[in-house]
Amino acid sequence: MGEQPKQNRTLSWLIIVICVFIVRTFAWMVSELWYDEVLTLQRFVLPHLEHPLEVFHDYPIANNHILFTWLTCLWTDIIGDNFQELLIRLPSLLIGIAAIAIVMLHWQRHLGRLWAGFGGILLAISPVFTAYAYQLRGYSLTMLLGIIAISGLIELLDGHMRTGQTLLCISGLLLPLVIPTNLMLLPPLAIAGVLLLKETRHASWRTAMFAMLPWCIACLLGACYYLTIWEQFRRATAEPDGWTSMMQVSGNLLLALFAHGAILITCMLFHWRECRSISRALWLSWAAIALTALAAMLAGRSGHTPFPRVFLVLLPQATFLLLKCASAMPSFVKFNSSFLVAAIVVNGIIWERIAEGLTDYQLKHGHFPDNLLQQYYRGSEDLREIAQNKQTNSSAALVLFDPYDEMSGGFYIRVMGGPEVQAIGVNFINDELKEKLANLPVRKLAVARNAEQANDFFKRAGFPSAGMPKELFQTASGRRAVFQR
Repeated sequence: MGEQPKQNRTLSWLIIVICVFIVRTFAWMVSELWYDEVLTLQRFVLPHLEHPLEVFHDYPIANNHILFTWLTCLWTDIIGDNFQELLIRLPSLLIGIAAIAIVMLHWQRHLGRLWAGFGGILLAISPVFTAYAYQLRGYSLTMLLGIIAISGLIELLDGHMRTGQTLLCISGLLLPLVIPTNLMLLPPLAIAGVLLLKETRHASWRTAMFAMLPWCIACLLGACYYLTIWEQFRRATAEPDGWTSMMQVSGNLLLALFAHGAILITCMLFHWRECRSISRALWLSWAAIALTALAAMLAGRSGHTPFPRVFLVLLPQATFLLLKCASAMPSFVKFNSSFLVAAIVVNGIIWERIAEGLTDYQLKHGHFPDNLLQQYYRGSEDLREIAQNKQTNSSAALVLFDPYDEMSGGFYIRVMGGPEVQAIGVNFINDELKEKLANLPVRKLAVARNAEQANDFFKRAGFPSAGMPKELFQTASGRRAVFQR
């Protein structure tokens, strides 16, 4: 009789947490599509609507998150030519909701209702999870599959070998099909599984390793798919990409982890003497994550360390370990649960506001931050606003964009501006193109931060002038303006 009220309370809290997640991400859901989202839509989704399975054989660049692209093809076929941002991003939002639901409903079997609930609200307000869970990219699916893999481990720890290995095999097979670098979850989860099985189930080393073997095999089999498109994969991965500094990537990963679980981490540091109650298996599991991340950074091409977002696949395991470590410390029993929930929510809001303020400042000074806490495109509506403005699309025009704005700006110009308005990125302009542009009998416009930058764009396009260009209008955010020569 007492179990039903507890289940009802869990479902009630789940609904509240999901609402927090939706409110947190809604403004970003309805904002304009950013560069990689437009690239996904235009290069991989729209060309393959009639034959969605073709996306599995189309890998010219690493931006194709294959399994997610295929799901997006199916979704786009349902909604048709409706490019409303909220609608087209809806699958990502639902995947994010599913991830939170699994943490709150399934992880409670191992962590208990209270700590699984903390895990749900941690994700729902996290400045890291929420920043990527809404995007028209494969990150939400990556984190969901990582959470399912943790659920598989939980089943193993509870003695349900068949269920656990099934969940581990499914997630292991699918993770590399979303993003090949998701394979980096294999070693830390395998090591954590062996250590926790030995500690929790008192299994022998041999038994524990055999229990995690299907997970390892499944991950490798999933990664083997890229052998079928090896030449494309080799060329795509040979392209220089990523950050130039391993130290900057490491710093961003550590800062993002702290921001994600700041309240729990701070409380643990404050009661550091109680860290002795955290088992050796958990400490070694953290070490496995750190060594895996370090190995992935060292394995990058010389001068190119993977983007921080590549490491999102490790977030579910880091969240699970953080919850287990905190729940093992006696001091947390004394904390009021409502206080902890409120503190986690406030922490998420504070980090988001700091990141937004810093991003706005950097954008106005010509920098485009793109890391786990800051995304220059998040919540932006400038390019859509420019495409809709009559001063942009009222007559034939050529619109110049910088490299960061070219993909999204061009997309919205084509969708909203009509056939008489053309968009081009200044990074694509060469001497041959200059000659063609010079003879175009259209208005010359530039989207820039200020008149000096717009003047530079016009010069690079072959439209020099003695005077500065005229500002037609500024966007509501004040980050961009449209200039005419």
